[in-house]
Amino acid sequence: MTGQLSGGTDTIQAISTSLSVNTNLIPSIINTSEVDQKIPKELDSLLNQNLQENLLCHKQ
Repeated sequence: MTGQLSGGTDTIQAISTSLSVNTNLIPSIINTSEVDQKIPKELDSLLNQNLQENLLCHKQ
């Protein structure tokens, strides 16, 4: 069932991204149990774990 939220998903994504940068928290990926073998091992997939990391590129 879709409703008014279908038009506001970009706004929700922007708020989520802003909160992630503001709190230096990269959220985990949900509803994924395994990573495709074609994806390089060097990329962090963050399955079922959050990452606390400094996301700012410059110091204030």
